[in-house]
Amino acid sequence: MENCKYCRRYMERARREVENFDEACRILHMNPKSEQEWPNIVKAFTMIGQFGTIRLARAFPEVTDEAQFHLVAQTALHFYWMILEEWDAILAETAAEREAKASR
Repeated sequence: MENCKYCRRYMERARREVENFDEACRILHMNPKSEQEWPNIVKAFTMIGQFGTIRLARAFPEVTDEAQFHLVAQTALHFYWMILEEWDAILAETAAEREAKASR
C-alpha cells in the first residue's frame, strides 16, 4: 500500500473524529504525524477493523495488555467505519465531477 491516494484525507479525519486514534497508533508503535507511516497505518487499522481481533492478534502479537488490545480493536473498528463513510463521500464527489463535465 505504498501509494495511498487518500491517506492524507483519511488521517486528517481519523485524528479529528476517531476516538483514541493517536493512543491506538502509539500502542502499535506507529506515528500518525509521519506521512511515511500513513499507508501502513491505514492498512493496519483497516484490516483490524474489517477482520477483527484475530487480525490484531496475528499482526501485532506484542499487544498483550487486555485494555490496550480492546482500545486498539475498538479504535480500528471505528476507523474502518470512517473509511467506508469517506469512500461514500469520495464516490459522491467523483459522480458530481463527472456530471459537471458531462453538462458542459
